[in-house]
Amino acid sequence: MKNHELKLDIRYFDDVKYGKKNFEIRNNDRNFKVGDILELKRFDGSGYVADVGVLGNPYMPVDKEHADTIKVRIKWMSRHLDDYNKILEDAGLSFSIESVGLTLAIEYVINDYFHTNTLPDGYVVLGIEVIE
Repeated sequence: MKNHELKLDIRYFDDVKYGKKNFEIRNNDRNFKVGDILELKRFDGSGYVADVGVLGNPYMPVDKEHADTIKVRIKWMSRHLDDYNKILEDAGLSFSIESVGLTLAIEYVINDYFHTNTLPDGYVVLGIEVIE
């Protein structure tokens, strides 16, 4: 089991923190494994940020050490996005509202982030659960 420190786009940070988004799509340049811990740090595209709760501009630039952070554990992973049944099987999900929602959410994030409907070469879908 390894620990990985990664940036997490500000658009997805709260969804992961509150369990609304339970997967990450990452370049597998770190050789992720089930059981690994991801330390996800809030990042706004230009630097690390922390929520300071100020109306109008709630985020303040900070150094990496002081950025808002979530720790998650990898529960499952898949490289075969073309075969959603494989992802659902790896996640231990049968066909259900939850599995359909997961599939649609994965498709949305891929399209939002990569402007395509296919997973780029070298990327994986990681099923995650918040641990801290």
